[in-house]
Amino acid sequence: DRDVTGVQTCALPIYHDEEPHTVAASDGSFHSPGMGSQARYSHTFPTAGRFDYVCSIHPFMHATVVVTQ
Repeated sequence: DRDVTGVQTCALPIYHDEEPHTVAASDGSFHSPGMGSQARYSHTFPTAGRFDYVCSIHPFMHATVVVTQ
C-alpha cells in the first residue's frame, strides 16, 4: 500500500524492468498507456479513500493507494 496525506497528485510506480506495464484503477477511474522502463505516471486523487490499481498486462501486479485527509 502507498499512503498519501491529503488530496493530491501522486506519482505511481516506476518499473525498472524491460517489460511494458500499465497502471489501471480497479474501478476504471484511471488507466495509463503502456509504459516502458523508467516511465512515470501520475494521477490526482480527488477524494480521500482507498484506490486499488493493477498492471493490466500483468494482473498479478497490484497495489493500493490510501489517501487520507
